[in-house]
Amino acid sequence: AARVLDQLGCYLRECVQYDQAEALLRRGLAIRESLFGPDHPLTATSVAHLARLTSDAGRYEESVGLYRRALAVQERVLGRAHAETAGTLTGLASVYSQQGKFADAESLFRRALQVHEDTVGPDHPNTAYTLTLLAMQYRTQARWDEAEPLLRRALAIRERELGPDHPRVGMVLNNLAVVFADQNRYEEAEACYRRALTLWEQAMGPDHADVAVTLHNLAGVHRDRGDLHVAEDLYRRSLAIRERTLGPDHPTIAYHLASLAHVLEREGRLDEAEAAATRALAIWRQALGGGHANTARALSVLARVAEARRDMAEATGLLRQALDISRRALGPAHGRTVQLEAEYERLTGGHQEAC
Repeated sequence: AARVLDQLGCYLRECVQYDQAEALLRRGLAIRESLFGPDHPLTATSVAHLARLTSDAGRYEESVGLYRRALAVQERVLGRAHAETAGTLTGLASVYSQQGKFADAESLFRRALQVHEDTVGPDHPNTAYTLTLLAMQYRTQARWDEAEPLLRRALAIRERELGPDHPRVGMVLNNLAVVFADQNRYEEAEACYRRALTLWEQAMGPDHADVAVTLHNLAGVHRDRGDLHVAEDLYRRSLAIRERTLGPDHPTIAYHLASLAHVLEREGRLDEAEAAATRALAIWRQALGGGHANTARALSVLARVAEARRDMAEATGLLRQALDISRRALGPAHGRTVQLEAEYERLTGGHQEAC
């Protein structure tokens, strides 16, 4: 029964039905604690699943506590070099990254990579997966010279193990393109995105989630180049795929809406931008709560719309809300918080209120 509850809870988590998922995962955990005790590996697995859910819901401190509990059991019972231990290490590292605790995140990603290299070898798909996670952590810190070789190594592993046309090759290509785009290497980024797009469309059809992700990221390249009309078209295509497959109120829809709103604001289409950002904000508040970091993204777009309308009081208030949320949810050192700090200082002329 506990296994079924765990599986169903994980499925509902992926569907962003967090309340229902949490209830099932906690029931499964209680059963395993009753049957096996708190220090059994199966109990630790249930704890790790609950940690993943609380992370997805933006409850990062709670998630850290759960991951640490699972990790302590796994290290003691299974050993520090076990695959289950490595999986929990990457989960905890991802939460630390979300919190802006980059040194802690890097340390855990490196530990997980060492486990995989020692247990399954340097050319195993699990190693490629962890290389990708570590590379994207470097990318978060703008350490592109360190991220790129790891992604190229992961790409070589994937192509050798799975063939050049496998969908998982597309995931590494997508991440490599992100690193290129960060450095304004737009031609290389576009080439990787378009190759990934071809792989996913051929393997999984035009309405697959990974197709939408790549269209969205490719739109970002065109936006940064100033090709706003092309970017808008790609954002609308990715949004249409998501709405067809997920429905109109899924949190992922809000992410696409916020990106579209950003482009519309830059095009001067302020009413459309406001409508898209307002819809994104409503979806995120309903699904994730008003204090989730994603809500700050929509609020910042609405602030730019208000600024473009010369309503500086409204713009400042919205940006202050975004900044406060980001500080609480991600911490003051996170890149998004730092960016919002700079934007708020620009709007207020450097005169910030005390926190």
